[in-house]
Amino acid sequence: MAARMEVDLHADDIDSILPEWEALFEADPAATPFSSPQWARAWWPHWAGSAVPWLLVVREGGRAAGLAPLVLRRRGPFRVLAPLGRDPSNYWDVLALPDRRESVAAAVAGTLAERVGDWDAIALGGVPAGSAIGPALEGAGLRVDRRDPVPHPGIELPASFEDYLAALPAKRRKDLRRHLRRLDEGEVVRRELTGDGEIAAAVETWQDLRVRWWRERGRTLNPEHASPRFRGFVSDLMRLLVPAGLGLVWEYRHRDELVGVELSLVTERCFYAWLDG
Repeated sequence: MAARMEVDLHADDIDSILPEWEALFEADPAATPFSSPQWARAWWPHWAGSAVPWLLVVREGGRAAGLAPLVLRRRGPFRVLAPLGRDPSNYWDVLALPDRRESVAAAVAGTLAERVGDWDAIALGGVPAGSAIGPALEGAGLRVDRRDPVPHPGIELPASFEDYLAALPAKRRKDLRRHLRRLDEGEVVRRELTGDGEIAAAVETWQDLRVRWWRERGRTLNPEHASPRFRGFVSDLMRLLVPAGLGLVWEYRHRDELVGVELSLVTERCFYAWLDG
């Protein structure tokens, strides 16, 4: 018989549960970099503001089986629970051991219903299709106002690059090979950056290129993305994700001129084309 699920609320800091968070993240095949402890550590000093942690750790027999990383903040007179680390373009979901996902979601939802006097609203965004948390909230008697999710286009890739090429139309395949030839022949050089100093410098270059690209085309960039705060967050984030194998920082040079920077996120099963300049 499975042990009873118990839920602990951590509302003081995030550091105390980082080891369990790391173990859950590694054990959850559906987890994205946006739910990683590295993301939380980078996000907190830049974006938390007056929010307080509201981390629900689900335990089974004393072992952590799931985690709902939330924050509690005020919006006017209301106390709102929201995902820790979330912005409108990110994913968010409850972390869970694969065979405990529905039980963990039910335990989280049940705790939220029991503590309904501690909050006025829950604003969850970026929850992927098929997540167990939505049905669990409804099952716990909480009213859920569903909205259409932000689309995140993706491509299911075959086992090899040659298989991918073979599936493309002939013209697209020819164009792609022509572009790749510039890399193969050294006209364009891509370099992967791993040191803290070179990552920080690349992020500064990335933001400068991004701002210039939007300005020269007469388009409006989100002002926050041009701010020192956003640059600081991205710099801190990539310096944590890269050594953890969750981030890639590439710079591109054309005939020795630095012409591009790409910041990507990666897991064992997904590559996320995130920010580029």
